[in-house]
Amino acid sequence: MTRVRPLLRRPLRAAAAVFLASTSVWAAAELYGKPLRGLTRVPLATLLAEEARYAGKAVRVSGTAAAEPGAVVLKDGDAAVPLRTDGTFSLPEGLAGGAVTAEGKLQRGEKDGLAFVATGVEVQR
Repeated sequence: MTRVRPLLRRPLRAAAAVFLASTSVWAAAELYGKPLRGLTRVPLATLLAEEARYAGKAVRVSGTAAAEPGAVVLKDGDAAVPLRTDGTFSLPEGLAGGAVTAEGKLQRGEKDGLAFVATGVEVQR
C-alpha cells in the first residue's frame, strides 16, 4: 500500500498544477461588452491601409492600449486608431500599457474621424 500512494500523488500534483495555471490565465483577462466570437484577426496596419475593403465588416484587432486625453488609442507598431465602444458598455480608466483584443468595425464619423468601434474587448494587464 505504501507504494500506491506516491504513484497517485504525482498525477494529482500535475492535475493541480494544470488547473492553477489555467485559472490564472483566465483571471488575468478582463472582458468588457459582448464575449469575443473568434473573428478573423486583421493586423491594424492592414485594416487602416485597406479601409474600403473592411468597411462594414466585423473583425478582430489587437494591440497595446495607449492613453490619450479623453480617449483610448489602440496601437500596433506604427499603426494607431482610437478605440471606442458601441455604447452598450464602457471601458475603465487606466488601460494604458494593457494588451487589448477587440472585435467590432472600423467606422468613419463625420465629426470625430476614423475609429474602431468595439462590441467586445478583452484586456490583459
